Amino acid sequence: MTAIPVFRQSIRLFTAHRIRCGVFVLLLSLTGGESALAVSVAPLNNPLSGYNDSSGVNEGANITPRWLTVKREVLGDREIRDGSALISLEAPERAYDAALVPVSVKALQTQTAERYIKTLYLFADNNPAPLSGKFTFPPNTGWQNLETRIRINEYTYVRAVAITNQDQAYMVTRYVKASGGCSAPASGDAEAALANVGKFKLKLESSPVTGENHERIRLNFQIKHPNNSGMQFDQITRLYIPPYFIHTIGVKYNDEEMLNLETNFSLSENPTLRFDFIAKKTGGTIDIYAVDSKLKLFERQWSSSSKM
Repeated sequence: MTAIPVFRQSIRLFTAHRIRCGVFVLLLSLTGGESALAVSVAPLNNPLSGYNDSSGVNEGANITPRWLTVKREVLGDREIRDGSALISLEAPERAYDAALVPVSVKALQTQTAERYIKTLYLFADNNPAPLSGKFTFPPNTGWQNLETRIRINEYTYVRAVAITNQDQAYMVTRYVKASGGCSAPASGDAEAALANVGKFKLKLESSPVTGENHERIRLNFQIKHPNNSGMQFDQITRLYIPPYFIHTIGVKYNDEEMLNLETNFSLSENPTLRFDFIAKKTGGTIDIYAVDSKLKLFERQWSSSSKM
């Protein structure tokens, strides 16, 4: 398989700040069998201005002190507008499994080179790492749908914030009732999970784009990885399992990046991502790569003509 040269050159430059969790995990220590998790919580001097929520979920009640702190840490003092005409956000009102909460974002406007969403932030306010993911898109993807699974540690607002190429910010929210997702034990055998780290599963579909000589490619892929949060307790050793998680995922088509994701342990075990984009040239190659917190690089290449 062809390597990803640019990424290989930059992988060793990774430091903890690239995780960009917004509210950073500064300390995870073990004292007397208990976990102490300290995070920086900087005060906000200014309120969140210009935001008028019309998402239909707890209207007027979703701008909380916690969100103001998180927002300031990640997005600064920028104005955030109602995003209900630009994107939609779907998440269960009450999650069946707090460690596997499905979240999907849909672009409600056609993504063009002239006007597109360049960055999408996914937040879960009350998680230890509130920024679940920062998704970056180039101008030419034409994406419509994005889905993943996250952990929810306690009842929280989930937020999607879209930054357009005109540098305007738009937000939609949903309230999710779930708890314990970040400390929930792994679903399977830990040794088997580590043995399969970095293995990919991919389902691939494509369909013609109406009126254009292009096709829309839909990817549904999973990376085997325990994505340990550092808050999970090993019942055998009676110790907390050290944090070990995916922090970067990238998708390339014919060596051109379609998506880059910066994330952390807020993604579920065995991170899953569903994503679509418009391929300007049919019959190309798809590269998916991931890097974890031990600086291990996993990558695989497929042909877009393959049906899996």
